[in-house]
Amino acid sequence: MIYTLNIRYRFRSVGKNVYISGKQTVLFRDVVLGNDVFVGDYCHFGVKGLFIDDHTLLAPQVAFVGGDHTFNIKGQRINESVLYNHTKRQYLEQKGIKIGKDCWLGFRSIIFDGVNIGEGAVIAAGSLINKDVEPYTVVAGVPARFIKHRFGTKQDALEHSKSINGDYWRNFES
Repeated sequence: MIYTLNIRYRFRSVGKNVYISGKQTVLFRDVVLGNDVFVGDYCHFGVKGLFIDDHTLLAPQVAFVGGDHTFNIKGQRINESVLYNHTKRQYLEQKGIKIGKDCWLGFRSIIFDGVNIGEGAVIAAGSLINKDVEPYTVVAGVPARFIKHRFGTKQDALEHSKSINGDYWRNFES
């Protein structure tokens, strides 16, 4: 099954127990999916260097975009604005996106290139993520802003992180 997913969707790497629903748009082979990842229908993987860690849920129509166009070069038409080096026949570098463990990205959320979403974060439906999201926070809006912490206390977040073998709790070990 993993071999089939790599060939069908052109992912670089796919973990165990990954479920991919329906059709997807994958523009670059540089997508890594961890273990137990769920991908809803019609997601758009349009960024190089995309890493989605274990136990993460992508609702339908989540889009990873940006960093592949420029529009401020004199003499260059807008339809020629893709950052593609015609001499080398390759796309120029993007920053990439990292999604931490145990995250939930809501329906039609849009994540821009260069963003890191911390472990345990929840992204509300329709949100536009243009800057990093702290671990175990809930964000919403266009652009997204902090709404609340996922757990009532920091200690609860640390205990949850430890129970899922996350990385967040390791930052606070003595």
